[in-house]
Amino acid sequence: MRPLLAITVLITLSLAAKPSMADCIQGNCVNGQGTYTWSDGEQYIGEWRGNKKNGLGTYTFADGDKYVGEWKDDKKNGQGTYTYANGRKYVGEWKDDKKNGQGTSTHAEISEYVGEYRDDQKHGHGTATYANGDKYVGEHKNGLRNGQGIYTSSNGDQYVGKFEDNLLNGKGILTFADGSVESGLWKNGGLVTTQAQLDAEEAAAKKYKRIYNACLLDKASKVDMTVASIETAIKDTCAAIAREPSFLDEFWYD
Repeated sequence: MRPLLAITVLITLSLAAKPSMADCIQGNCVNGQGTYTWSDGEQYIGEWRGNKKNGLGTYTFADGDKYVGEWKDDKKNGQGTYTYANGRKYVGEWKDDKKNGQGTSTHAEISEYVGEYRDDQKHGHGTATYANGDKYVGEHKNGLRNGQGIYTSSNGDQYVGKFEDNLLNGKGILTFADGSVESGLWKNGGLVTTQAQLDAEEAAAKKYKRIYNACLLDKASKVDMTVASIETAIKDTCAAIAREPSFLDEFWYD
């Protein structure tokens, strides 16, 4: 055998003896149980159907992350546990490779979150316990505190009310550890209208409505309200009276 031909044969045999850089190294990776490795070191050990990951399996990523759970058509679907290389972990439901449904996550900033997810983000009702001892129980949207919730600080302060994008927004009550209270309408984390002011505004609105309706009922009974100009004049008059009622107006209409 010529030297060049011999070398070629040896190389061919050597390559044939080794698995390819991405290959099924054990079992059945088409329909059954099998182990498949990729050139970057990633590996899947589990069930296959139709040449795709289907059923229970473990996928180890090149960066050290690992997923153990259910698969459907090469995507994480169903119940599964994803452990990150940095120690973070998610245990819960998946759909189309994303966290969807009920789940529990743990990591450094939020010691634990137990609740609902949508498309990899906290979305729906859940409980977040933070590393500093703070705790939030309530609604989330797009990964942030949004909606009705209760935030309890480690120092004993507690806010019960509405949130928007992690900030106090809407009606709420902040009770401090010493027992003092701030309540009313909040915006971007600050109190803008106290509850006393809100109560006064509500009382004034109700009074206006009572006087206006009573005035309209009284004056409409004395004129022809089918005439547009008269109807407009009566309504304007009653509106002016309701805004600044005299003593007699309040006596008659309130």
